[in-house]
Amino acid sequence: MSKQSTYPLGMRIRYRIDNFMSKGSSSIFLALLALFMSGFLVMVFVRVIANFLIPDETLSSWMDIPWRVYVAVLEGSAAESDGDSNWAAKMTSIVGVMVGLVLFSSMVAFITSVFDAKLAELRRGQSLVLENDHTLILGFGDRIIEIIRELIEANESEPDAAIVIIAEDDKEDMDNVIRDNISDFITTRVITRSGVVTNIKNLKKVRAEEAKSIIIMNSAASWRPEEERKLADALVLKSIMSIIALCEGEEHPPIVCEIHSDRDRDLAEN
Repeated sequence: MSKQSTYPLGMRIRYRIDNFMSKGSSSIFLALLALFMSGFLVMVFVRVIANFLIPDETLSSWMDIPWRVYVAVLEGSAAESDGDSNWAAKMTSIVGVMVGLVLFSSMVAFITSVFDAKLAELRRGQSLVLENDHTLILGFGDRIIEIIRELIEANESEPDAAIVIIAEDDKEDMDNVIRDNISDFITTRVITRSGVVTNIKNLKKVRAEEAKSIIIMNSAASWRPEEERKLADALVLKSIMSIIALCEGEEHPPIVCEIHSDRDRDLAEN
């Protein structure tokens, strides 16, 4: 016997509904569609009962009822279609209009929320990058503007070049810094994404394995304390290992990075 059967039926139904709705926007859309179809069928049934009890002489046949309900629920024009009907038909049409308004408002609110969620995702820089032979930069340090300018100049001969930057900084902040300091990108597009640079999933998102070259920024300048430089070097080494793991031991794109420690530099070269 299932453990769930020991709980009340209403609680189990709510639990299943919660699990279904948590699957995402597609499940919410299906739920709204099912709710609309249920409301439509209920209104057709109510109109059939009303017509059986008090016949509507404006109907040419029983098949006109679904159409009248459709007009009332979706178009809200019950006055036009049932203006000459009896009071029972008018009442069902009014109810149909109210049901339609509720369902239509729910659908509009759902579509709006989906668009808002998509825009929020784009602002966070969580979407996939579909680029090949691009220059990938991991990190967003003080020298990023200088590096981007040099890459833009180097890409002048290419008709459509791309620089992809992924860092833990906010995407909007990175875009603002780049736009404030660079006005002419010539033939180069600069694409930013937010994420942990050592995460293989994030590296897949920016298609690191398809990059023409990879530049790993060191988060600590040479004048920073030794402990901070060691931590920054370790992060660079971890990024290199993540790239190698992503390429599954196959040949990976050329990697350019800055490492302060000679020992860590030897590890990176090997």
